[in-house]
Amino acid sequence: MTPKQFKKMRGDYTLTELSELIGVTTRTIRRYEDGTRSIGKPVQILMELVQSGTLGIKNNDVKTE
Repeated sequence: MTPKQFKKMRGDYTLTELSELIGVTTRTIRRYEDGTRSIGKPVQILMELVQSGTLGIKNNDVKTE
């Protein structure tokens, strides 16, 4: 995943919201987005879940069917 892809997948989440959701600091989010830190597979999977709407904090919970 490229930094550009990561930023696009973040969508409307703020740095704080996304950092709390995926369990990293806001500084790490900024580093993912500017390319100074590589984006590991676990984070890529979490971002796919965020983008699909399966995982979110807007309702402060994991969505289940």
